[in-house]
Amino acid sequence: HRAQFVGVPWLRDYFLSLVAELVASAVPEPGRLARIATEMRRAAAAGEPLLDDTGLFGLFASAEQRQILDKVQALMSLLEGHGHVVMDRIGARELVTQRRMSAVLKMRRQDPRTARLMRLLGMEMKLKQYDVGAAFIHAVERHAGFGSLDRAWQSQEQLPTIDEIEEPVRWLERVA
Repeated sequence: HRAQFVGVPWLRDYFLSLVAELVASAVPEPGRLARIATEMRRAAAAGEPLLDDTGLFGLFASAEQRQILDKVQALMSLLEGHGHVVMDRIGARELVTQRRMSAVLKMRRQDPRTARLMRLLGMEMKLKQYDVGAAFIHAVERHAGFGSLDRAWQSQEQLPTIDEIEEPVRWLERVA
């Protein structure tokens, strides 16, 4: 990601501002723990998962923190997906073992034991960023060409939202 952060002058400061917002919003909320326990009992009784892909962090995050986390997740999905696609293409040109290397890395991300641990730690979203981000990059490229991704690097307002990462055409329509 060094090339992405160096190549896009405003990106580093934007990312650090999101991290600072997350830290600043981490103010203990009275009664939060009791509400979490109640929600967990309700979810368990309903047979719903107790944790989502944000893990324990998501369980304790406020609505404000979740909004910030969505921005971080969208940005990281874009960066991971873009980096993954670009490196795969360079590897395909330069490395004879690239296809096998890519398959091994993907297989490791899909190992059930790794997935359980990552889910608990809230890192499941990190693993999903590779696949979701790459799917976003491929969809944008398919609909408008790889060069259309340059719009994302123009300003933070041009970055895709977490919903647009899932629906790339919405992002293309917004930044067209």
